[in-house]
Parts: sequence; C-alpha cells; structure tokens
Amino acid sequence: MTADLSTAPATSGEDAQYPPGAQILVRDEVWLVRNATRTEHDGARIEAVGASDFVRDQEAVFFDRLDQIELLDPKLTRLVRDDSPNFRRSRLFLEAVLRPL
Repeated sequence: MTADLSTAPATSGEDAQYPPGAQILVRDEVWLVRNATRTEHDGARIEAVGASDFVRDQEAVFFDRLDQIELLDPKLTRLVRDDSPNFRRSRLFLEAVLRPL
C-alpha cells in the first residue's frame, strides 16, 4: 500500500519539530523530511525530497523562518492500494525515502 498525500495540516510555525519521514507542505507541494537542524539565524534547516506529483524525487532545502511550512498530521493520511506489478510504486517510494543523501 502507498500513502495518499492529501492530508490536513497538523501544526506550523517556528517551534514545530520536523522529524525525518514527516510530511510537510511547502509552497503548495508535499515533501518528505530527510533531516532537520537548527541554524543560528534562519530557524530550522529542513532537507526534504518531493512527494507530490509536481516535485516528486526533487531534493530541496527549506528554512522555517523564510518559508511557511506546515507539518502534516500522519493520522489523516489515507492508505491506497498499490496495484502496480510486484508493488513497484511502493518499492520506489520506500527506496526514495530511505536512500542516503
């Protein structure tokens, strides 16, 4: 099964934590957090990979003091059946998420 990335916002703002694997909404696209660290001047530095169709597999870095970042609630994720041969879509998704930077 794969996740349908149309989830609702959970929290946003400067104090939000961005754990690896979390889904965030930035610039109207869904991204998966790979790593997040605090910076001295720009808040959290978030390394992410695109999850929605338009930015899929694109790597990006966001700063929560420069971009509006919404942390998506995983409880609202709807699972959808992967009907691709040999679960190809699921395997590609997991590979993209688990691939080291």
